[in-house]
Amino acid sequence: MESHPWLELRGSLLEPVGMLRDVVVSLYPRDDCRIGTARPASIGAIVGARPALEIVISWPQIDFDRVWTLALSGKLAFAHLHFTKPRYNKGLVVSASFSSELEE
Repeated sequence: MESHPWLELRGSLLEPVGMLRDVVVSLYPRDDCRIGTARPASIGAIVGARPALEIVISWPQIDFDRVWTLALSGKLAFAHLHFTKPRYNKGLVVSASFSSELEE
């Protein structure tokens, strides 16, 4: 049996997806991040879209620790996500970044 930390981030989308504005991102650390066979290559997935857009992302352990530190210090304010258009409440997350300032 194994256990790992995870971080659940809740927020609002700047650009709505359909009629959704709320988002929940679950971030999990992984030491062995591998690219699977799904295309486009992805780091995570949209696993639900009601009542909020639910996203699960695997993140390298060292980068997870940085995001964890930002969240604990209250400085994590923005996430920049790129994903495929959700179809049947599912989709692939192609890239993600987390920061204390809005990216342009």
